[in-house]
Parts: sequence; structure tokens; C-alpha cells
Amino acid sequence: MGYAYFRVPRSGYVTRDGADAFSRWRISHPEFFAPVSSPHPSMPPRLTGPELSDPPPWSRDMADPATRARTMITVHASSLRRLVWPHPLQSDYAPKMALSWADPRLIWSALLWAGLLAAAVRLRRRRPLLAASLAWIPAAMVPVSGVVMMTNLTADRYLYTASAGVCLAVASLFHEGSPGPRGGRRQRGGMLFVLELAAVWAVLSASHLRAFRNDWLFFAATARADPDVPRARLNLAVVQSGFGRVQEAERNFKEAVRLWPRSRRAARAYADFLESQGRAEEARRLRESAERESARDNYIIR
Repeated sequence: MGYAYFRVPRSGYVTRDGADAFSRWRISHPEFFAPVSSPHPSMPPRLTGPELSDPPPWSRDMADPATRARTMITVHASSLRRLVWPHPLQSDYAPKMALSWADPRLIWSALLWAGLLAAAVRLRRRRPLLAASLAWIPAAMVPVSGVVMMTNLTADRYLYTASAGVCLAVASLFHEGSPGPRGGRRQRGGMLFVLELAAVWAVLSASHLRAFRNDWLFFAATARADPDVPRARLNLAVVQSGFGRVQEAERNFKEAVRLWPRSRRAARAYADFLESQGRAEEARRLRESAERESARDNYIIR
């Protein structure tokens, strides 16, 4: 219940029509959330997070209920896959929109979730623990299914609670195994398979560690995992410009503005970069264009 309260609606959302309970408390009592110390002088300024006037890059499409439903269906197919095979991880919470019911991702998602629920129903008498664990997975995903307003459409952390169902399903294979020598062999074989799978997961997780050494590697890894994430492109461009990689930075600035044309933050960052290169007229035109494109958005402002 506590998890559901935290996620429905997602904590930390502030809109023109109001805010969730946690955000209202944070706004009314800021003293409880003030930093306990000043930031270290060597810490760089925060590069992520939309400004007040920046709508999410997908909000215009997601205003359509049918598009929102289709997209969230495809998102949860990806979630189910990552529960079983967590590679590659979700790079950001800006999935590709499903603009048509003919999108093949919708069919695969429907088949996967229907198969999971059908297995839970079929096994409810013969393997009740396994059936309950399978049923827990979709139940745990309901708070982040998009039935209420969400801006973080998908994230690996949404799977933490649902992963309990996967763990319980694996445990049930040993607890509810067949009696006798054949059942013992199956249990040992299943345990060996699970250990091998866990070892593979550990190797895959270790392969991601290098991306967390610094901002450049992190944003570069994000952009490789999903080239259509505009904030990853923008943050990578800011870091590259700070290191004097002018050509690479400009390429990523252009991509960020192309992918997120209504973002004032992206346009301002690119304009500042152009001014630093002595291209003031281009910077001025870019700022004027951004003001025309970035109409205020009622979907979410923070």
C-alpha cells in the first residue's frame, strides 16, 4: 500500500492543476528538504532535469489517449523482457511513441502479457505458489502503468517490486518440485540453470560500470543505448564543449534541438555554445526560433 501511495500519482509531479501529496508537503515545508551542507566547489552544475517551461519531449503526442495507451502497452512489453533478461537496461524514460495500432510491438506485448496471465490462471490449482508469483508481476506494475499521469514513462527502478514475482517464481520451482529421484534431479538441474543465469546477469551488470566513471562516459553510453533521447544528447554536448571537443559538441547540440524543438533549455545551451564560438547572429536566430516553438504546455511543467 505504501508503494502504491508513493507511485499513484508519481511522487514529485507538479502541474498547473495541483501536485501530489509529497510535492505539496515539500512546497509547504521547504525547511525539511533544505540541503544539510553547501555543495563542494569542485562539483559541476547539475546538467539534467527539465526547466519550468520545458515540456517533456513526448508530451504533445501523449496528450492523445489512444497514443498514450498504445505507448504504455509497448513500454510494459519492454519491462517484462527486462525482468527476465536485463540487458540492455533502459537508458532513459523517453520511449518511442506507438502512433498506430498496427505497430508490431503492440502485438508482441499483448501476447507476452496474455501468456503470463494465462499461465497464472492455468497453474492456480496445481502450482499455487508459482501462479501467485506470476500474477504478482502485472499487479506490481499497475501503479506505473500510466493509468494516472506520468512523466517518467519507464524506468528500471519500476521493476524493483515486480521482480519479487520473478524471484518467487524461481523459488517455487524448487519448493513445489515433483517428489522422488526424478524431482530431485529436476531441482538440481533448475538450480544449476539459475546459478548460470545469475552469473551471466552479474557479468552484464559489471559491463555497465565503466559508464559511471564520469559524465562524458555516462551520457555517451546513454546516447548509444537510445540515440533518440534528446536530453542525453544535450548533456553530452555540454560536457564535450567543456572539454573543447567543438565539432562533436555541435553535432550533439544539433541533434538535441532537432529531437526536442520545444525545449528552451536545449536552444539556450546551443545558443550559448554558438556565442562562445563567435557566432552571435546564429545564436540570436536560434533563440528567436525557440521562443516561437516552445509554447507553454499544460501536460506537465516540472
